Amino acid sequence: MSVEPEPQCWREYTGPQGTVQTLKPDLSAVTASGDFEDHWFIEADEGTEHLPQILAKCRSYASYAASGIEQHRLGVFPAVVWVTKDGARAASLSRAVASTPGLPVELFRFTTTENFIALITSGGAP
Repeated sequence: MSVEPEPQCWREYTGPQGTVQTLKPDLSAVTASGDFEDHWFIEADEGTEHLPQILAKCRSYASYAASGIEQHRLGVFPAVVWVTKDGARAASLSRAVASTPGLPVELFRFTTTENFIALITSGGAP
């Protein structure tokens, strides 16, 4: 397993309007199982950010994914894992992302701190 904390895990890219943007994950990590590696951007959700802020961050991830930078560098785009304190918050965020037009739901995973290790050791399977 390799881990890249912030600010080392931050990524710069050109946004849709041609301006330089910075994606600021809380952490990036690579886990391995046998011959396979899984890449992750991890967001620690303390439940203090309002939903519009969370969705804006999700749009930033979608915009960065659309840039192709990470895929060129790694061959894949990391899954984005939102880690919350409780299942109700994880479910609420998941529903909000799923109902927001233009967000690629397959990019995001939502879990609790309790289930985080199980999620990343399963390769992100629900």
